[in-house]
Amino acid sequence: EIVVDILSIDNLTSDLVEDQIEQHDNLECEYITDELTDETHEYYIHKTIKYQEQFVFDYLINSQTYTINTNHIKTQFKLNDDTVINLTDDQVNSIELALSNQYSVITGGPGSGKTTTINALIQSAKTSNKQLEIFGYAPTGKAVNRMKDILGVLNVKCKTIASLSNNPSAHFEAKNPDNTLVIVDESSMIDTNQMYQFLRKIPK
Repeated sequence: EIVVDILSIDNLTSDLVEDQIEQHDNLECEYITDELTDETHEYYIHKTIKYQEQFVFDYLINSQTYTINTNHIKTQFKLNDDTVINLTDDQVNSIELALSNQYSVITGGPGSGKTTTINALIQSAKTSNKQLEIFGYAPTGKAVNRMKDILGVLNVKCKTIASLSNNPSAHFEAKNPDNTLVIVDESSMIDTNQMYQFLRKIPK
């Protein structure tokens, strides 16, 4: 809204920009210091976006840790065609960290083994907890279909994030929210508002 207002001004000057900013009371001024130059700059953020960012931060930063039985962690597992995959030390460590923390992020480039790690993570989790419910979410229908192809055989319920975040009447369908594993694929594609709406529906 404010960008449109500013771009509509002829002979744009800094004074006119500041005047437009002052007319939008839903903006808040913040200050940030450049660590390299030690210079302080001001920027404006929409109050709603600031609230949503803070909510997501607080939700994820207040993470619980758990003591787990590392004997349940799979170091190798079979694919559908009975191909045996041996996990690397980094993959095993990722699984151990994911199972011992309430929230975790698994990253890596194409072909780095993220899908293999997630498969082993699910199998390890189900070995130690037979009643565990597992849900998979992704930002696009294409990504959801890919999750179903890969994780459907492990009884993972896969849906789009929008099916939960964009529907006011939708609710998290876990029988016992305290006994669930939620996997979010392609999370870098999720904007602040959608992540906020999504996490609001997932009990901590």
